[in-house]
This record gives sequence, C-alpha cells and structure tokens, in this order.
Amino acid sequence: MSKDYATMRKYTIMAAEDGAFGPPDSLPLSDEFAHEFIKTLIAYYRIISHRAEGDHTFEKSILPPESVAPQPTQEPKPQILLSEALERYKTDRISAKRWSEGSAKAILSTLNSLTDILGDIPVDEVDRQAVRRYPAPTPQISE
Repeated sequence: MSKDYATMRKYTIMAAEDGAFGPPDSLPLSDEFAHEFIKTLIAYYRIISHRAEGDHTFEKSILPPESVAPQPTQEPKPQILLSEALERYKTDRISAKRWSEGSAKAILSTLNSLTDILGDIPVDEVDRQAVRRYPAPTPQISE
C-alpha cells in the first residue's frame, strides 16, 4: 500500500463531511488517521467482496479488540452467623434507646429460639423457607 497521504486525506475528508466521524472538525485528520482509515476501508471491502462471492466464513476484524480490564478478585465476605447478627441487633436497639435491657432480654429469648431451630447458620442462609419452619409464638391467654 503506497503512502499517498494526499489521496487518503481526500477520502477521509469526504467521509468526515458525510458525517462518518461526527462533525468534520471533530478530530484532526492527520496522515496517520488517513492511513488507518483507508486500511480499515480496505478490510471492510475485502469482507464485502468475500460475502458477495458467497464466502461468509471469511472474517477479518476491522476494529482492534477492546482491551478488557482485569476484574479485581473479590474476597468472599465474612459470613455473619445468626447469633452474631441478633447480638448486633440487640446492641443497636439498646444504643438507639429503642429497647431497655429488660425488653431486650425478653425479645431476644424469642429470637434466640430461631437459632435453636435453624442452627447458628450464616444470616445469608436465612430465607423464606427457613423462616417458614419457625413456629409463630402461641398467644398466652390469662384467666
């Protein structure tokens, strides 16, 4: 391929004026750009030519492959056990003055039975199915 940049630049200017790259003055039409544009155009026409002849297996990448940034490996989150979550909940409720020490003890005795039923499993494993196994408290009727 000759490096007749004057001819190449004419083609890139025509394409730019037709809006192929956005407004004509949106990027500098350098010799290097003109050269790369024409190389891409030739690759495109080779693909079209092969397809016109019925060869749909011929492929050539027109655009360079996008570099994919390596994904950072995520450390597994530490699993919080149900007993620890209940203890944190109690501490939060007491510090927010939503519970007194006495009410916390009464409420946690009920919540801790959840740990007895399900086991001290990670909180992420407590789901609808697991909670359905948890019996609702029976109301106490006093006479």
